[in-house]
Amino acid sequence: MGQELVNSRHDYEKWSHELRLTTPAKYPLKGTFGVFVQRQLHNIFEQYTMPGYGFVNPYGSPMNPAGLANALSIPTLFQTIWLTDETRVDRDQAAFAQATWDITKQLSLTGGIRAYKFDNTVDGFFGYSANHGGSGMGHCFGPAVVKFTPCTDLAQRTANHGTVPLANLTYKPVQDLMFYATYSKGFRPGGINRTAQANIPPYSADFLKNYEIGWKTQLFDRRLRWNGAMFREDWNDFQFSFLGVNSVTIIENAASARITGLESSLEWAPTPRFLGSLNFQWINPYITQKVCSQGPPCADQIGVPTVHPGNPTPSYLWAPSGTHLPITPDFKGSLVARFNLSPIGRLEPYFQGNWTYQSSASVQLRVDQSGIVGVMPPYALVDLRLGATYDKVTAELYLTNAFDRLAQLSRFSQTAPTFFNGSAKPVDTQPYIIPAQPRTIGLRVGMRF
Repeated sequence: MGQELVNSRHDYEKWSHELRLTTPAKYPLKGTFGVFVQRQLHNIFEQYTMPGYGFVNPYGSPMNPAGLANALSIPTLFQTIWLTDETRVDRDQAAFAQATWDITKQLSLTGGIRAYKFDNTVDGFFGYSANHGGSGMGHCFGPAVVKFTPCTDLAQRTANHGTVPLANLTYKPVQDLMFYATYSKGFRPGGINRTAQANIPPYSADFLKNYEIGWKTQLFDRRLRWNGAMFREDWNDFQFSFLGVNSVTIIENAASARITGLESSLEWAPTPRFLGSLNFQWINPYITQKVCSQGPPCADQIGVPTVHPGNPTPSYLWAPSGTHLPITPDFKGSLVARFNLSPIGRLEPYFQGNWTYQSSASVQLRVDQSGIVGVMPPYALVDLRLGATYDKVTAELYLTNAFDRLAQLSRFSQTAPTFFNGSAKPVDTQPYIIPAQPRTIGLRVGMRF
């Protein structure tokens, strides 16, 4: 028997610069132009050591007083069974331009474009010594390039460039009414997987096209404000994460997804003593092409292997077309009512109630893992507040999660829930949840200076 200690250190550096030029806003045609550059450095150091004990365990058998054998240790560090010592550098560059043309007093057209370039690298070492086996020194291909490493078994790079456009049309028929239509495209840079699992390449950038129409209004002498939008988003080569071998997070690109939705925000102030708001968002996010472990094609049934020519690793179905995207619930809404009670001298009391609701949501895209980790059930939470202001002082008695609901804000597993290795039999996994804060009663006092 023995003990294991972990020496962990992460150093970060970041610098970014942006130059932006804007023309005067008084002209019918106005624009913004600029350039951007950024460099981020992450030094990653994870040292797993097995030092010796100087005593006997309670059961009478001797511990390992000498610690890890030198023959099994990383040769550059004492009693180190595993070492992760890497340098990650993310480089981003961009040039952008945007112009707005006021066609009339009611109609405006905006167009823009952003040219981007990213270059991300990870170099260093991760794994065991040469005598221990597995990943590490047995897979080194070059001399050490990072301090404390015995050699280099990791040198990956992902880089790309492109452009993303923007177009927006705004129409204001009257002062307190505005309609708009927008087309835009966005992206996330690709990255590198730091895992001992073989044949896991860097993941590519993903792209999102957004089509949106919306409105912003102020009605009834501005006592009612109603804003809303309808949108459709086409998400190509989207990045998704899952736990792989040794429960290390892996990020890969799936095929494509579509997200349609409606969002609305309503604020109502019929009197100075009352303010109410109603907000909701309905979303229908789903993948439009099935996701396969080794890329398409793959079978339409879970657990059935498909062999690609030239690839000895079979491909399995991870998510059929139409699978709901994880994390995102179909519906989220909130209702807030605030009553400003009649003043008592300079004392201004108030009462506020909040109600929030969220429908159920899965946490994994892969249906095999989702079936084991489970889904977050729907929940509703109620918060109440009773307070008063007196000049610059505010005191508030609050009650959060008034009905003490065990709402699940997140759900996950520490280890990979399952793997397909010719069998669909899952590995036993303990799911964990992060619950909402239980019913809490408190007093808050503040002062404005």
